[in-house]
Amino acid sequence: MFINRFIDGKEAERIGLVSLAVPGDRLEESVNKIAAEIAATSLLGIFHGKEFFNTHLEILGLGALFRYHGQMNALGRLKKLE
Repeated sequence: MFINRFIDGKEAERIGLVSLAVPGDRLEESVNKIAAEIAATSLLGIFHGKEFFNTHLEILGLGALFRYHGQMNALGRLKKLE
């Protein structure tokens, strides 16, 4: 984005920009598999993972940025309720 260079899916996966790159003909299968894994995860496990991640951001000094995104998300949801 900053250097105006195209990065394909495999390169994005290699550098950590995305978690997984798959061919188009396997996209739906891959999405369904990941969705099933997420759905099978306990709510408490997801909660603890999110708390761990949020605490890590705080330690790194990124807490304010994280709160900002949360606030923008909340404001976006309010707009949908109007």
